[in-house]
Amino acid sequence: MKNWLVALLLVSPLLSAATPKEELKAKLQAIHSMQAEFSQQVFDAQQHLLQTTSGHFYVSQPNKLRWEVTLPDESTLIADGDSLWLVDPFAEQVTAMEQAGAVDNNPIVLMTDPNNPAWEQFTITLADGGFQVDASDEQSHVQRLVFYFDGALLSKMRILDRQQQQSELSFSNIKVNQPLNQQLFIFSMPDGFELDDQRHAATGL
Repeated sequence: MKNWLVALLLVSPLLSAATPKEELKAKLQAIHSMQAEFSQQVFDAQQHLLQTTSGHFYVSQPNKLRWEVTLPDESTLIADGDSLWLVDPFAEQVTAMEQAGAVDNNPIVLMTDPNNPAWEQFTITLADGGFQVDASDEQSHVQRLVFYFDGALLSKMRILDRQQQQSELSFSNIKVNQPLNQQLFIFSMPDGFELDDQRHAATGL
């Protein structure tokens, strides 16, 4: 009887351990807001360096994100909770998409809402010291996303797309759970830009 109780006590913690998905959700849920600078390197399938970019990153839960590329070419991605806005100053064009639909093609947006039902579309495992998120939908633009944490801080991400291009992102000057100006997540149409509105393309509206 004594040996049986010892065995039960040893096994019980394993049975109650959080899954990688639960662990990742908990880490992201603790990040109510985040701002940081980022540097990004993009490699092709043969691991040749294609591009290096840098900029600023802001996230505010739930459902708000701003991604500003400042070098070498400017562009801005804004998720305001309803729509996703991609601003391309070089082409003087703005592309608008439904944010809910964009999650199907880009798991990065899941960072803004760890409780989103879309999490069920992804398989999450522990790999290479990080949380590996794999899309089950073969139409997803992003095939794999890996989150790396330094304690409670999100420090790096690795993104693999369907063309086998890989992006390595590193964050610096990280500030977590500090008040953010909500104007950062409000889109305003720049003068002279053309709008490509894809938000109702699927329904024909």
